Amino acid sequence: MKILYFILLAILLFNPNQATAKCPNRISNNLDEFKLLSAKLLPDRSVQVIWKNNQKVISLLQFDFPSNSNSQLKILANSLSKQLVKVAQNPKIKTINNDANLKIHKRLFTLVFTSSIKIPHSLEIAGIFSDSNCTEIIRYTDLNPSSNSESLNLAINLMKLILD
Repeated sequence: MKILYFILLAILLFNPNQATAKCPNRISNNLDEFKLLSAKLLPDRSVQVIWKNNQKVISLLQFDFPSNSNSQLKILANSLSKQLVKVAQNPKIKTINNDANLKIHKRLFTLVFTSSIKIPHSLEIAGIFSDSNCTEIIRYTDLNPSSNSESLNLAINLMKLILD
């Protein structure tokens, strides 16, 4: 997470023409069956919120500056993919882009996911959501999922719940 944080901070700091993002406040004590674990303001004024339930964790990172170009979002997606590869120790990343058939969320730039090859087995899923006001990453980790497709559907539904 620190690597991603520093890469994004560098990108955003070297682009002084960006306006400050105004992400909506998404901090809530409960998120479906998840309980709020932490909510903190990071040094660059971004916000990180983490909810946990048994062996599942969902986190939200709201950047203080929006990524207002496709190239910035692609850099962010690449960095996020590398982070998931490292955590899962699995180089096979799958990507879902928002298309007319899937419609995960109108702000979705990309959804990346992989299952770990280490023990305990986990499924790592992260979505990048962006518009001209706000860029957010929602990450979902499921330890020992009963099925990858069930976990993926749960993650997508939780992301929609957070964003709507």
